[in-house]
Amino acid sequence: MSRVPSFGLAGALAWAAATTASAQISDALGTYIQTPAHRAEVLAAMRPYVTSVPGCQKQTTGGTAVQALARPVFGPDGAPTAGAWIERLTVEGCGTSGLLNVMTMTRAGAAPLVAALLPGDTHASPLLQRDALPSARNVAFGKMKGGCGALYVIDTHFESFGQPAMADLPAGRDARTWRETWTLMGCGQRTTVAVQFVPDRTGTSFTASP
Repeated sequence: MSRVPSFGLAGALAWAAATTASAQISDALGTYIQTPAHRAEVLAAMRPYVTSVPGCQKQTTGGTAVQALARPVFGPDGAPTAGAWIERLTVEGCGTSGLLNVMTMTRAGAAPLVAALLPGDTHASPLLQRDALPSARNVAFGKMKGGCGALYVIDTHFESFGQPAMADLPAGRDARTWRETWTLMGCGQRTTVAVQFVPDRTGTSFTASP
């Protein structure tokens, strides 16, 4: 079992899957995410996923849902000066959920960072995704015939919430445990890994199993 601490932006990067994204984005953000330069960065972030799934098509369908994580602020030129958000795009023909998640985070004195998160409907925060991934890969490696050097998560699926882990978590945090299934692929093989998440007072523990 490993654990990941709670982290910054005043908790803004905690994953909130129930958020209705379209109701929370500003006109400025809506305009910015449609600019050709930003769309090119989003597509570049998606490319490794698209190329890792055989037969996956590049065109998107069903539009883009946007979840504001930390309130975006824009300068007179329309460029973001603060904030962070996630764009969830739907891609057809991948043989998976087709949900791709791309995060944009502004940085002082530098261009915004645009990076792919895990695909699918995971409830794990970006930091929790990053830290749980090595454990999931290790379990998947053990399940694959002959092993495989390069493994990619091609989908995640939220299964269900469990009972609250404890009653005295800080205000604003969901105390419920939850389960997910992560699908990994490599060397022409595909396998799934069960991931259990358990919130505690300072972060979230996770366990990956076959």
